[in-house]
Amino acid sequence: MSRKILFLLLISMLSLAFMTSSVAAQEASDVTITVQGEITSYQGIMVEENTLVPLLSLVQSMDLKITWYPGVEKVTLSSGENTLTYVMDSTTITVNGEAVTSPAAPQLIDNQEYLPLRIIAENFGFTVNWNSATATVYLSK
Repeated sequence: MSRKILFLLLISMLSLAFMTSSVAAQEASDVTITVQGEITSYQGIMVEENTLVPLLSLVQSMDLKITWYPGVEKVTLSSGENTLTYVMDSTTITVNGEAVTSPAAPQLIDNQEYLPLRIIAENFGFTVNWNSATATVYLSK
């Protein structure tokens, strides 16, 4: 009897996880990203009022170093003295050794990691400006 309950609980949890990711994908809308006056070749997405961008594209456009820790879904981004570490689906991000809360968790969307842009950009010295009329984020130093 307890195996049946465990099985039903597992199925329920998996169903809920799939529903959550499909809801996030349905609410997403495209965002143009501009870094230092140049329009990037990648698009960000707006999910619940937060701009998320593809990890590898972000690393390249902001000239960051990336360290991936497989198995724990943890990534460290660094540039000079600054480091930022996050774990997928967690809103707790470690910035230069201090835990801070991000307004959005990194997400896996279409088999690609997307990160919350503002908290990362600001912690690496970028100014972030948003133009709601054109759905464009401007990053500058």
